[in-house]
Amino acid sequence: MNDITEKEIVQILLSIKNGVGNSSSKKKQKQWKERDFLIFLLLLNTGINIPTLIKLNIDDIDYNNNQLKLYDNIIIDIPKQIMDYISIWLDKRTILLDGTITNALFISSNKKRMSATAIYSVVNKYSSTIKDKHITPYKLRTAFTKEV
Repeated sequence: MNDITEKEIVQILLSIKNGVGNSSSKKKQKQWKERDFLIFLLLLNTGINIPTLIKLNIDDIDYNNNQLKLYDNIIIDIPKQIMDYISIWLDKRTILLDGTITNALFISSNKKRMSATAIYSVVNKYSSTIKDKHITPYKLRTAFTKEV
């Protein structure tokens, strides 16, 4: 069975919180944990795909209605808890950008929009803590669709 379990999801989210690898890796991950946590939350709770995720901009967020605007004016509802986490990430993002201007919701360490490869890398890094299972962004998305 290749489905991701609730226990595995918790394990991955704890890996984001605590970091993985050696102390140097954990130190670097610490400054990005809000971003990485939000990436997982959106994949798990919206079923959004990677191309759409990396295209998200700050002005796609509708705080008044707890929604995200996707391509072709598709609108999805976002749970309040995730909207709160978006706000936490945006505060951290402002600090990390240090004056750099970009509308991209998800940025990399070079202060530019994250690529699909970077998203896959984030997912692989933290899901590597799950033994005997290869968890991909697609599997995270399908975990959402199985709940719907």
